[in-house]
Amino acid sequence: MVKVAVVQAAPILFDREKTVQKVCDLTLEAAKEGSKIILLPESLHPGLS
Repeated sequence: MVKVAVVQAAPILFDREKTVQKVCDLTLEAAKEGSKIILLPESLHPGLS
């Protein structure tokens, strides 16, 4: 069985570095909880443009 995490999060608008850090933090948190697949919302994309 594979554990999957589904993340609901918003970007930090107009701040790419903080948004990337937020994604990294959320990913690490899910991985520490044993998730092997982590689904992030496409709504994080505007913060990375």
